[in-house]
Amino acid sequence: LVNTQNFWELSTWVHVVGTVDSTTMKLYKNGVFTDTETDGQEPASQTRVQHWLGRPMSTTNNNEYFDGTIAYIRFWDGIALNADEVLALYQT
Repeated sequence: LVNTQNFWELSTWVHVVGTVDSTTMKLYKNGVFTDTETDGQEPASQTRVQHWLGRPMSTTNNNEYFDGTIAYIRFWDGIALNADEVLALYQT
């Protein structure tokens, strides 16, 4: 979990990139590094029937949805983008 205060902005598009490399997780907003945690864990590779985006995996409260719009999603498998690559994605 990377927890950054005041990350989201109302009525504003935000470009978000999260990376995981071994136990190091990094978060970027609009091409700028915002936070890191070093006690993370890479997601396990598995085949799923469905993925949930914008909704918690919790089975206790299934009504907590992301209140916004997700325009594009990209996944890189086996590579953690560096700061220059994240900035280049934001600028394109």
